[in-house]
Amino acid sequence: MAYSWYVGRRLRFEGRGVQPRETAAVATVEGQELAVELVVEAPLLLLLWMEDLFDPDAFGEVLELSQAVRRSAEVRQQTATARTRNVRSSGLKRERLMIPASAPAELPRCRRRACLCLRLLVASAVLWRPMDLTTLRRRTRAASARSLLALILALMVVGVCRASEKEKASAEEVRQEFFASEFLDVRRVFWTRPVARSGPVYELQEPTEPFEFQYPYGEKLYDIDDFNERTGGTGLVVLHGNKILYERYDQGATRDSRLRSYSVAKSVVSTLVGIAVGDGLIASVEDPVTRYLGELRGSGYDGVSIKDVLHMATGMSFGESYADIGEDFFKLTRSLKTPEARLGDVPRKAVREGKPGTAFHYSSNDTVVLGWLLAKVTGKCLSTYMAEKLWGPLGAEKEAFWIIDKEGPEGVEAAFMGFNATLRDYARWGLLMASDGILGETRILPRGWVAEATIPDRPFVQCGKLYKGYDLGYQYHWWCFPGADHAFTAQGGFGQFVLVNPELDLVMVKISNWPTVWVLENEFEIYALFRALEARLREEHLQKAR
Repeated sequence: MAYSWYVGRRLRFEGRGVQPRETAAVATVEGQELAVELVVEAPLLLLLWMEDLFDPDAFGEVLELSQAVRRSAEVRQQTATARTRNVRSSGLKRERLMIPASAPAELPRCRRRACLCLRLLVASAVLWRPMDLTTLRRRTRAASARSLLALILALMVVGVCRASEKEKASAEEVRQEFFASEFLDVRRVFWTRPVARSGPVYELQEPTEPFEFQYPYGEKLYDIDDFNERTGGTGLVVLHGNKILYERYDQGATRDSRLRSYSVAKSVVSTLVGIAVGDGLIASVEDPVTRYLGELRGSGYDGVSIKDVLHMATGMSFGESYADIGEDFFKLTRSLKTPEARLGDVPRKAVREGKPGTAFHYSSNDTVVLGWLLAKVTGKCLSTYMAEKLWGPLGAEKEAFWIIDKEGPEGVEAAFMGFNATLRDYARWGLLMASDGILGETRILPRGWVAEATIPDRPFVQCGKLYKGYDLGYQYHWWCFPGADHAFTAQGGFGQFVLVNPELDLVMVKISNWPTVWVLENEFEIYALFRALEARLREEHLQKAR
């Protein structure tokens, strides 16, 4: 079986599995010469496959500067040997490089980072019991979660490489640096396509005074200024109408940073479906998806309605686990790193295991189908249609971009996770959703679409029915809060949120770089802040009405 992953725009690494508990890889680089021998244990290979869930830059430095982690004695001694030829990284050229697990302080910064990351990888390989790839694919989700927990514990317990007192940083600071670098600019890692902005910018009113606010969580009150630090945030903006109440950036993010949305992109795609309905390109969401996508006739999606796809109620068998490279989700992510694999390959091979329109099953594959549908009915790539119909009319301030599965015009946008934009432009989109599809004097979405897309209308997607102990519901790729206000949110892995309350004209955008895909405690604290903001605005409205 071949494995491929991308590190930087032009670096393609390809390998082939050899032994059950050992994988050898030979790497090639387009545009530069690079010959690499790589021998790793299967758990470490899992880490490399999860690069887009962890940090591609850090793994890139490891792969470029230290291309082998040896098994048995060498692993236990926490040493690594790299064999490279004509490697160029930030001007560095080495014929042979030896990097110990703990690097001396005088090593250049990039090598120290690589050593630290390598040390974490070695520690995880030592802590995890050896697993072959077949075993990995057979593991239950619970077992995979335990393995992932072991990795997280390894990241916490392994010390930082030695450095001078002045340069010494905590493991947490290094972790934040690693994670933030990918969130701030994924263009160094993936192929991308721009979403152009055009026309006048929809202006947001700047705050005229400091926003002093506290919110309750648990049994304590917390200041909003501490919220980002408490919840791993890189950016937070709160709007009431077009007025900015609060805005903050952390971990290197700025007002100009294009921040990664992960599955918030699914809600963006839902918005584009609404625009296509308004344009008459999709007659009805009750239509079978194969009316427009003949390529899916005979697949599991044959006979499934567009509404079923929007509800993620297609009846398809799809593994969304992020801890096992054997899961279906990784078939999608591989297409973003391997030119030979394409996003459309996965839906074509989808297998139905249940009756469509009867049960919610979260599936990134369904959003891939919607992206494909949009490209087919519009005759344009997702980026172009979005630029013309959403990003321009929205009055976006900055160009955005999508991750695509292949370089050049044939590339297809990663509809399930690949959108990137500035914090304020996410907020403008939230305002559009808070205003029934109108921003300023421009109607972008058909009348009534926002309510149709964000108020659950089937029993199995009602609030409290999705998961045991979870209050939210689901509609057209939006998560829905209980309550008469019909508030809703887009959600993305690693802590991305666009929360909207149409009744209060409230929008809150929270971009994060959590160390794991999901942290329930952080999610609930985000909702606590949002509810507190709602309560404050309700009180202000009551006071004005008196």
